[in-house]
Amino acid sequence: MRPLVLFALAAVCDAAVIGIDFGARFLKVGIIAPGKGIELVLNEASKRKSSAAAGFNSQKERVYGDDSYNLMGKLPAQQYVLQKLLLGKAVSSAEVASFTDVGFPYEFETDDATNAAVIKYGTNETLRSEELVAFVLSYAKQLGEASAGAPVKDCVITIPPFFGTSERTAMLSAASIAGLNVLSLVHENTAFAFKYGFDKEAEFSLEEPTNVVFADLGASSFKVSLVSFSSVAGKKNKTSGTMAVKGVAWDSSLGGRDFDHVVLEMLADAFMKAYPTVSDIRSSVRAMGKLRKESERVKDTLSANKMFQVGIESLHEDRDLRIVVNRAEFEERAAALWPRFAAPMRAVLEQANLTAADVHKVEMVGGATRIPRVKDTLNEVYGLPISASLNGDEAAALGATLFAAKLSTSFRLREFAITDAFPHPIAVKLGSDGEAADADSAADEGEGKPQKGKWKLLFKANTKFPH
Repeated sequence: MRPLVLFALAAVCDAAVIGIDFGARFLKVGIIAPGKGIELVLNEASKRKSSAAAGFNSQKERVYGDDSYNLMGKLPAQQYVLQKLLLGKAVSSAEVASFTDVGFPYEFETDDATNAAVIKYGTNETLRSEELVAFVLSYAKQLGEASAGAPVKDCVITIPPFFGTSERTAMLSAASIAGLNVLSLVHENTAFAFKYGFDKEAEFSLEEPTNVVFADLGASSFKVSLVSFSSVAGKKNKTSGTMAVKGVAWDSSLGGRDFDHVVLEMLADAFMKAYPTVSDIRSSVRAMGKLRKESERVKDTLSANKMFQVGIESLHEDRDLRIVVNRAEFEERAAALWPRFAAPMRAVLEQANLTAADVHKVEMVGGATRIPRVKDTLNEVYGLPISASLNGDEAAALGATLFAAKLSTSFRLREFAITDAFPHPIAVKLGSDGEAADADSAADEGEGKPQKGKWKLLFKANTKFPH
């Protein structure tokens, strides 16, 4: 058992509050201010989502969002993406190894103070994952303040359910560095479900709950939750909505970036086949940076089209790449990924003690769920048509913003009860010598060296907690 420390966030807030959907690939920010409705914040290019990237340009000036991501082809070693995957991770972790496996040109070292992985920058500098995440959060804060026309500090941030104590603590540290006051962290799928339930409250019944599965395939992970919605009668027979998370499961290493890498390998192979005498394109950091950007675009296009013409000039050693990529070959090259979707989808049914026949609706969210084969896999497991009534690019940010308003003293939302499932065991250490307990590294009783103090299990995994 790897117990987690339960901590509470007590905060007082006023004025505008923001909800930050911090995805591995994209950042979305929602805002609500007194006297105004809830809305998604626009960035400098009037877009509702920005790249969750930050880095430095050739003049060593800090750049954020799309400005940073657009430099991936020119300065790939100075642009940092997927930062949240590094929170609380050691150099030896699978998460750090995954960056090297797919060709990111980052050089990792171990921070002597925390034993966590840091990225080497320049000759003598290093950047901690908290700092990299803080870069993106500070950008979110800037966008919120530009929209509100006033300082913004209070927020709710989405996190994946598989985050443990170290990752959650690191996220809070990053928010503090960015000057944000975190009212709460909220699981991404819970934010989706809250937005869904708040909008569709009138459709729920007093007699029978409505069971909805939310399948979220983001850039780095696949998360599934099963949520029961219902109405309850209150004073004067006035009804209000409720939601209870019955099950949550995931594959933390299955995401859109895996499909991006499939396309990247297809393009790299095609280039080397066309130009067998040139040096290996995979040895060129800049060429791979260009291919990485193009691969994402090709994957997205193949979600709507069966074929796509790729053209990249002067990709490597003054050679151009021109190739027609087809969906059938893409699906064949990704054959090892498709079977991995079923396990989390079946796990939530087991956790909820339900069968597929008890599910009333399947909602698909997350950018990568647009891939047709992913939709087919969901349909095979649940036997239901896949719904996309939620806007996958906006729902988590708006759900987090609604939750921020629910926690704030500046707003009054209509009653809607939330019961979330915490997917990890929660324990406290009793009788320690006063030193901070490392919950993530605590061993089971009887394993390894004797521990000072004793871990007391308070709540089992998937214990339900009201918000």
